[in-house]
Amino acid sequence: MKKIMTILLIVSFTVSMLFIGVGCKEEAVQAEVEKAEAAEEVVEEAEVEEAEAAEEEVAEEKIKLTYWGWGAHVDTINNEAGPAFQKIHPNVEIEGIAMGPWDLMDKFYAAMVSGEGLPDCAQLVRRVMGKYLISELLYDFTDFMDE
Repeated sequence: MKKIMTILLIVSFTVSMLFIGVGCKEEAVQAEVEKAEAAEEVVEEAEVEEAEAAEEEVAEEKIKLTYWGWGAHVDTINNEAGPAFQKIHPNVEIEGIAMGPWDLMDKFYAAMVSGEGLPDCAQLVRRVMGKYLISELLYDFTDFMDE
């Protein structure tokens, strides 16, 4: 009987030690998981902060857009559309430069050939588009226009 009690005591002690060891491992694993999740959150927060800082930097960057044209379009850009746009985007300056259509065509072509001084946007005469299109420096906005 004493021998059976000793064996039962040893078995129960061994089993309890196994459960304690397993419990410790589970706790250790859980602690490692929590550490990894916390580190992941720190990395995500850092990435968000970096992205926000980059957005702020871009938003603060001063941008100047130039438009060449003739007639009332230029006055509308300088006096109405430009200021309205700047209320929404204060870092963007829009400058409309007025000149006659043929002067504009000559100046535009010279700027294209030299690669310097081109405006961001220009009003062009359709019948002389061929020489501009050959240069592949123009972008077709047809897809953006309402028909």
